[in-house]
Amino acid sequence: MNMIKKTKLTISILSIVLLILLTVRVNAQSKEAFEKLGLIEVTELDSTIAIDLRYATPNNFMGKVLYDSLREAYLLPLIAERLVAAQKLLLEQGYSLVVLDAARPVSVQWQMWNKVKGTPEQKYVANPSKGGMHNFGAAVDVTIVDLKTGVEPNMGSAFDHFGEEAWTLPQHETPARKILIDAMQRVGLRPLKHEWWHYEINEWSYSYVQNNYKIIDL
Repeated sequence: MNMIKKTKLTISILSIVLLILLTVRVNAQSKEAFEKLGLIEVTELDSTIAIDLRYATPNNFMGKVLYDSLREAYLLPLIAERLVAAQKLLLEQGYSLVVLDAARPVSVQWQMWNKVKGTPEQKYVANPSKGGMHNFGAAVDVTIVDLKTGVEPNMGSAFDHFGEEAWTLPQHETPARKILIDAMQRVGLRPLKHEWWHYEINEWSYSYVQNNYKIIDL
């Protein structure tokens, strides 16, 4: 290998190392910021819960990555604890939770709002001027996977589907969706009417959350 090739290889390796170090630093800063708001990282309570943040990928209604560095799911302690309780119920039935979204910075909420504002889809996205439950770490989006196959069963609609198929109505219920909703309700988490994947604390109203917790403005 000549000197030029060695130099190029050294530069490439250094670039990769610097990128890794930068990513680690950014993630550490994000973790500190979330923890200052009183949020906890879900897998620190239960490592069996899978994390697949859809807004960290293009696999969402926006069709693009919205979370530049966020890869972990953060929640307020009470909802995180109830999620762990639901996971125990689901594991007994041969399923496991997958978190699709949790705490969401309000800056991301603005991007979503600007896309749907003035359209029929507006009702599916919380107005960021006050913030939605996700913007406080008080809501979680989940699905389940079959432990035998590792595949998500038929949930009746895809995540982020804007339409009646995603509504928690009897005519759109599938066996797997019922299993998920039943487990979540048993531990005190209620589904959102228009989104089978979205859950909040039964006894928490929006005004309670707004008055007692800080919005995630990162």
